[in-house]
Amino acid sequence: MRLVSSVLTLSVTLSVLIVFGFAGCHRKDNRVAEETLGVAERVGFHYLEKLNAAESGDGQALAALFRFSQHVDAASALGHGVILIELAAHLGDERFAVCAAAESAEIRQLLRRLLEAGAAYTTTARLSRPPDQSFPQICAALSDA
Repeated sequence: MRLVSSVLTLSVTLSVLIVFGFAGCHRKDNRVAEETLGVAERVGFHYLEKLNAAESGDGQALAALFRFSQHVDAASALGHGVILIELAAHLGDERFAVCAAAESAEIRQLLRRLLEAGAAYTTTARLSRPPDQSFPQICAALSDA
């Protein structure tokens, strides 16, 4: 009886570890929309890696996220826009603006539209205002595009 109980306990423990262990390995970051991650995967862009680096102040990672904007479609643009507006808030108006100003006119134009979409779809109330009200320096850097 004791052997059966031990085997059963071991079996249940292994099952729990397998289910939760593997689920944890494949869990996606819930900050980023699935559509956005799907496009990133298709084009070989390591979205979460670049996002984490950009949040830590890596300007090259931020620029890479800006340039990824060329690959988004209508569905993925909303999620990417939300990430960009939240990054703008996290990094600050000036820092984001300086990085954005260094991009081509095409990228700056995309960024402007994506920030507007991000402001419309974010769940963060303070970021849901038009970007020119929340981020005047960013919008000034993007206005000549």
